[in-house]
Amino acid sequence: MVREMVDIVLDAMKHPHKPRPRGEVVLGEITRQFWERGIKTASLTSQKHMLSTLADFLESLVEQAADRDEDRYRTVEEYLRRRRQNVGTKPSCVPLELGLNLADEVFHHPVLVELTDYIVEIIIIDNDIVSFNREQALGDDRYNLLTVAMRQYNTDFDGAVAWAAQYHADIERKFLLTLMRVPSCGSKMDQQVYTYVCGLANWPRCNECWSFEGARYFGDKGLEYKRTRRVPLLPKVVKTENDSRREDDVVISLVEEIEDQRSLRNP
Repeated sequence: MVREMVDIVLDAMKHPHKPRPRGEVVLGEITRQFWERGIKTASLTSQKHMLSTLADFLESLVEQAADRDEDRYRTVEEYLRRRRQNVGTKPSCVPLELGLNLADEVFHHPVLVELTDYIVEIIIIDNDIVSFNREQALGDDRYNLLTVAMRQYNTDFDGAVAWAAQYHADIERKFLLTLMRVPSCGSKMDQQVYTYVCGLANWPRCNECWSFEGARYFGDKGLEYKRTRRVPLLPKVVKTENDSRREDDVVISLVEEIEDQRSLRNP
């Protein structure tokens, strides 16, 4: 099913003016309309980069789904190598250049690639920390850096967070040092490179704001948790024999619904 949906999305991105087949999953038409609007203002170079980075991201989701189906655990190194693609940051960075014209030799310059990779790594750590509570409650935390670290380093949750925090600090330092090596690409291109790099540097902060201000991970208590830095552990969701993950009946539980299970168990 994942493979089929990936092929549909990629086809819609490559042919945004082509009507989607009757009876196809609605994801195809959503993608087609999204990109049909996007290409009206996106530069040709950014369009090319969106297609290539999105293709890499979607292909990595197929691998991730296979890992889950096969109950496969990865090492930290293997996990990060795959997560750099399936976290979705690289195609999400393309909007930074929609109004720019970064030639391939600039976009793929080793220093810019290195800076992008560091931002991706920072977002992986941030995302996996804020998403862990919800994922552990739903029994879906095996594909999370903290769970992988606990398993590989034989440590507890606090130990995994401490390791992740140190790793995060190391990546921050590398990013700042690499900024000093951004090359000059000529007077006309340097301003565009500056704009793009500033966007990269802002991305982790944007992700943090969304994580706490949105409701995906913390429900309506995100800003409170951001202020106190104290997040109560959500109760495990009790699954029944009738639970299924079929396409037609998948249920996405709200954080508030998971929290309600605590009160039901402790009246």
